[in-house]
Amino acid sequence: MAIKVDSSIQARWHGGKRNLSAVTAIVFHYTGNSGTTASARGNANYFASTDRKASAHIVVDTRPVAYLCVPLDTVAWSVGDGSAGKFGKLVNNYNSVSIEMVSCTDASGHYYIPFETIRNAYEVYHWLIKQLPNIKYTVRHMMSH
Repeated sequence: MAIKVDSSIQARWHGGKRNLSAVTAIVFHYTGNSGTTASARGNANYFASTDRKASAHIVVDTRPVAYLCVPLDTVAWSVGDGSAGKFGKLVNNYNSVSIEMVSCTDASGHYYIPFETIRNAYEVYHWLIKQLPNIKYTVRHMMSH
């Protein structure tokens, strides 16, 4: 893998341990950052210091470093506990690994994910597939408002 995985910044909020065999889904998220200067390191630092009870396993941006903020054998607080939503029973915090892609906004305020970030997320995805033998679902996280 050409992208380096850095686990030096750990998320403040997460759940307990689980067997890797329990992981059946990989979920892609985007960070919702404004402008063009946000970074994976900055988002990892956010997860490490925020009072907001949220986390993700891995954060990627355009650089060749992915931040592993929650170990794969630990539940991240990123998808939901399985009690709500159309797909909560299939994909939830307990059976998923989350990849956060750092997003930007253009001059009109529209979110986009740079191509290099998508490429890095793709590389991390393939790294995860090799480590997680029971993946059945790959989804994009949708927030319900």
